[in-house]
Amino acid sequence: MNVKRMAVVFLVMVALVMSASSALWAAETGKVNINTATEEELMTLEQIGAARAAAIVKYRTEVGPFAVPEDLMNVSGIGEKIFEMNKDRIIVAPETTEGLTPAQPATTGDKPPEKKTD
Repeated sequence: MNVKRMAVVFLVMVALVMSASSALWAAETGKVNINTATEEELMTLEQIGAARAAAIVKYRTEVGPFAVPEDLMNVSGIGEKIFEMNKDRIIVAPETTEGLTPAQPATTGDKPPEKKTD
């Protein structure tokens, strides 16, 4: 095998591993990362069918990644009611879940605890 071909095979394998790890992490935690989820993964959320899942993917492709879970309400067809049904399962994480574990979830929309000052 030549070097270019080996590099392409390697890159494809890395992409597959990253995709699988993201899906496994989401399944393990019950959370859906709206920045990386596939349409099928998005459809596990309440009231999110094929059309709304496609709209979410289209939105993040055209506008960019979601900064906070509440940004999901910027997607046409998703309002406060649907967001409220799902807010405990929605996370916004970077493009990869590398380094994250269920004990270290990404942003869930909750405010971080306030630091005590003496």
